[in-house]
Amino acid sequence: MLLELKVKNFRSFKEETTLSLVATREQKHQARLPYLQKRYRKRINPLAGVYGPNAAGKSNLVAALQHLKSLVLSSSIERKTLPFTPFKLSKHTLTEPCEFSLLFSLEDAIYEYSIAHTRTTITFEALVELRSRDELVVFERTGQMVEVDKSFEGSSIAEIAKGVRPHVPVVSGISVLDRGSNDHVALFSAPSRWLENVVIIPAGFTTNGLAAPNVEGMDSFLHSLGVGIEGVERHPIPIESIRLPEEELEHAISNLGEDELASFETAHGRYEVTKSSGQTLASRVLLTHHGENNEPVPFDWSEESDGTKASLKLFPLFWALTQENSELLLIIDELDRSFHTLLVRQLIEDFLHHCSEHTRSQLIFTTHDLMLMDLDIFRRDEIWIAEKSRQGATSLISLSEYKGLRADKDLRRSYLDGRFGGLPLITTADLFSSHRR
Repeated sequence: MLLELKVKNFRSFKEETTLSLVATREQKHQARLPYLQKRYRKRINPLAGVYGPNAAGKSNLVAALQHLKSLVLSSSIERKTLPFTPFKLSKHTLTEPCEFSLLFSLEDAIYEYSIAHTRTTITFEALVELRSRDELVVFERTGQMVEVDKSFEGSSIAEIAKGVRPHVPVVSGISVLDRGSNDHVALFSAPSRWLENVVIIPAGFTTNGLAAPNVEGMDSFLHSLGVGIEGVERHPIPIESIRLPEEELEHAISNLGEDELASFETAHGRYEVTKSSGQTLASRVLLTHHGENNEPVPFDWSEESDGTKASLKLFPLFWALTQENSELLLIIDELDRSFHTLLVRQLIEDFLHHCSEHTRSQLIFTTHDLMLMDLDIFRRDEIWIAEKSRQGATSLISLSEYKGLRADKDLRRSYLDGRFGGLPLITTADLFSSHRR
């Protein structure tokens, strides 16, 4: 699970900014909080909703996790430079490193992974395992100097760690080893293993090539939306008939597991590729609607609404969130986009209904939908406000930090009245007055 994310000097984040999912002492909805019991006795929020005006930096928070995932999991061997987007509104930050820190649990052990880099060099990197009474500094890197814990000295893993290139993360360099070979490799690869369970959906719900469970129940789910959809038709096609760049298609297929599904949306329709019993199969997807005499009429993908398309894309991922033993962290930018409030609310409530002290899946989303700002659904420490200063820097604050906020308080009215900040600074009551003759 994600316990804490810290970002500094990345896009609109100038100073160190923290998103924490470690639960406060608030008693409300405590029964559904996952509990790290053995060594830590910590309760973790399964959800975080981030509000704020346009351009406040909500999407940059999502981008920070996407950046970390790409940095650690993508091949670092071929690239010569690192993606580098520092805070640009101050001359002092343009050449300073971007900094990131993850506090996360994996198999109920807690780790802290930190990394900082410029365009060409990783300037700092460290992995620490937090124990009940002490901590193990697995490795610490400053520039090209890498120090490992004395228990790893002289091992092959220490030699690999000390020999990584300036632009390659140590945890990426270790990935060349078999994770099952020994406990040391599993320890060094903890950030990589954790990030593999993170699924990020950008605004617009772009999911092309994303591996998702091949689940049953799609017909009944779409039917329950009340938009006249009868079911789903899948017509087998040759894989090569999917009009996508060959490399994109091959990469998605190579990452598919058994009984997983990858979907693709092109100008010509929606397609699905699955692996089953060692075979890779492709199909074209059509949704059927009620026709005369209740006869199903297939519609082309281009004829469907944006909300229907988004529902089809997100259903397998929300289904995965609710499965026993799921360790998925699902991050969605603009969850309310193309969705009615009641549907978004239902998706969230269904996910939270499955949460308990034993579950480990999490949902983080950004939204503008004030109808979701409701303490009947959320805890105060699950609602976050993003705000941008006059200098263009993003800050985050949880509603739990506001004193005297009662459970029966009308949050929407308080938010619109400006009590929490995070509102657009509209400077005129008539946006078009300057354009009148």
